[in-house]
Amino acid sequence: MIKFTNQFILIGYKGVRLFIRCYRLFLRVLRRLDLMLGKFSPLAPVLDRLPIPRGMGYFLPEKLSLADFFGMLEQRNVRYVVLRWHEKLPENPQDGDIDLLIHDDDVNLLQGLFTARITAVAFDIYTASAQYGFTYKNLPYYPPHLAYEVLAKRQRSQAGIFVPSPRHYFLSLAYHTLYHKMDAALFTERNDPRHENSKYVAKLKELAAAAGFNGEINFTALDGFLFTNGWRPPFDTLRKLLAENPQAGIEAPCLKQAIATDLLVFVVREAAAQRGQIEAILERIKRLPLEIFTVAEIGEADRQLIKESIRGGEWGSEDFPYNYPGGLPVMLIVAIDHAPAPVSETYKKRYPFVNNAHTLLKHQIRQDLNDDKRCGHWANAVHCSDDVYEALDYLAIACPAQVSELLRKHPEFTPYWQALQAFGGSVSGPEPVLAASELR
Repeated sequence: MIKFTNQFILIGYKGVRLFIRCYRLFLRVLRRLDLMLGKFSPLAPVLDRLPIPRGMGYFLPEKLSLADFFGMLEQRNVRYVVLRWHEKLPENPQDGDIDLLIHDDDVNLLQGLFTARITAVAFDIYTASAQYGFTYKNLPYYPPHLAYEVLAKRQRSQAGIFVPSPRHYFLSLAYHTLYHKMDAALFTERNDPRHENSKYVAKLKELAAAAGFNGEINFTALDGFLFTNGWRPPFDTLRKLLAENPQAGIEAPCLKQAIATDLLVFVVREAAAQRGQIEAILERIKRLPLEIFTVAEIGEADRQLIKESIRGGEWGSEDFPYNYPGGLPVMLIVAIDHAPAPVSETYKKRYPFVNNAHTLLKHQIRQDLNDDKRCGHWANAVHCSDDVYEALDYLAIACPAQVSELLRKHPEFTPYWQALQAFGGSVSGPEPVLAASELR
């Protein structure tokens, strides 16, 4: 009966999602027509009243000033910061969008503050733990624990709006410049016009003393500083960011084709332990031709640190139907796959770093674990590394002592480990990936 009810609910859920996609398309058409018709557009009052789907772009109503907008955020007790270029706000709006970082619990407090109409003042809004629609290319804008730190240490500007502290302004701007923008100025010499004329370089120089940075404003020095201060993104996140910015010319370790023997690391979360499902997970993994290398429990003292060091610190928000909290990681199941399976082109587009279809077993495990639970009570209790590089990185973070044992018994993984270490060194200086894992 539960399975039938779930199927019925999921059909309805898919219908709602289809409706939302159609509404988004409808809204795009209305916005274009409104722009074409100009200031006398009869669509303006319509767009002012329409709801805005998450991630569709947020604009300040023409009847509302920026000063009034920030005053309303204050009245509603919204925990926010203007991430950068706030020096002339609210009197003189900056060129480009205003980037806001918002506490997850305060998203609903933003209702009614924006218009669906495209106006002169636009906002990009990100939540600390990357709620749906408030992400950067489906990734957390910053690792969530760092985003919450920025919000916790925020300060008021002279104009009374909330901005990052000087130290966090430098760290967050350096992160944005390096890993989001991959600004070309950071790869040039000091006397290069692109370097001297970059607003990012100029602002980072201005803020450097407040953060205790006294090096050159270039990629290598800044990346090393962020690494030392715990602000470099984890390997799996950094690799995805680099893939989005190929112009930087930095290539992260990535399999070009399937390998003869693969390494898989399944990460089990608290929800599975609370529901007594760990044995079921192990049994499901053993149905495949996998050799279990180790099953390692994660101590309570290490769980939060490991969460922050894997998946960019973002483990999937509890959105329908996975509303039951997955919780912290509690166990690693490390498996050797001697017969990797090819990945279909459909899945390859969705998971570009996956070269072994057995990695996608996580989806079947989740389905099995939730089969007897009602929709809305499902838990996303199992994750898996995308490829051998992520698997080695996860193992080094959670169980560093196991890496040497793995390489001793399975020397075929040594080249991948060396490539992973070389990547860590090439980006930030001499620190290898293992050292990064141990310091986290």
